[in-house]
Amino acid sequence: MDINDEAYLEYLNEWVIAPAEYANKLSQLGIILSVGGFFNDLYEHLGFTKVLEISDETYEEHGLNWHLNKKNNPVKVKFAVWRSFGNNYFLNFASGSGYNKVPAEKWNYIEKYILGVLKR
Repeated sequence: MDINDEAYLEYLNEWVIAPAEYANKLSQLGIILSVGGFFNDLYEHLGFTKVLEISDETYEEHGLNWHLNKKNNPVKVKFAVWRSFGNNYFLNFASGSGYNKVPAEKWNYIEKYILGVLKR
């Protein structure tokens, strides 16, 4: 499916976004979690507003430490927070092309930082 296809976007909005937003109303966490670069593209195509992004390129701006790879370079991962038209927040984690796994426990401090920022 093509993310630029209006019918596909409507389908995703109805069967993915809307149920997630409904479930979020009952959530104590108050934020919807997603994984993979596809979701960043989807949120952008749906016209959501990116309110925060923390990555290997921006972590220092937030005063955070970052994990390093074997070459002693920051690991290429991205946490992005998007706000929908319904004022729900979506926290998406993306790392590497085609890598769609939840972040390892070692990244919990970034998630906690983001939740703290959103509660301010």
